[in-house]
Amino acid sequence: MALLEGARGPQSASQCATILYMTTVPVAEARQNFSALVDEAVATHQRVLVTRNGVPVVWMISDEDFESIMETLDVLADAAAMQDVAQSRADSAAGRYVTAPEMEKIMAARARGIDLGDDADVVADMHARGLPDPLCMATLEALISMRRQQLQ
Repeated sequence: MALLEGARGPQSASQCATILYMTTVPVAEARQNFSALVDEAVATHQRVLVTRNGVPVVWMISDEDFESIMETLDVLADAAAMQDVAQSRADSAAGRYVTAPEMEKIMAARARGIDLGDDADVVADMHARGLPDPLCMATLEALISMRRQQLQ
């Protein structure tokens, strides 16, 4: 199920993207301005392509950007994670989500040892059918209460 933050709805990837700029410099210029290019890459997330005789040879990017790229590659290489992403997109397209307050309730229940398991999907399905948030929250609270009683 997708997580809907408040009433704004799910954000698209374009709303979350950082705009990256690229500079291309020859190796001689990169050598002369190395410190300034590093500072710029770190401060602005600008990528710097260094060329030798007009041929690309090396990139300069901030460590933060490099780590982000590596994390993305790890996720893309993880079949289970990619399946979760695909399921989340399908859920979002179908209107299946839980609101932030509902997720807070679910997480608080987990912290108390109450795992709703697939019962949390009931609330997402209710949203997909267009039922009002207060009814979905009341159902969630009833499910948590029922699970709490089962644990006692």
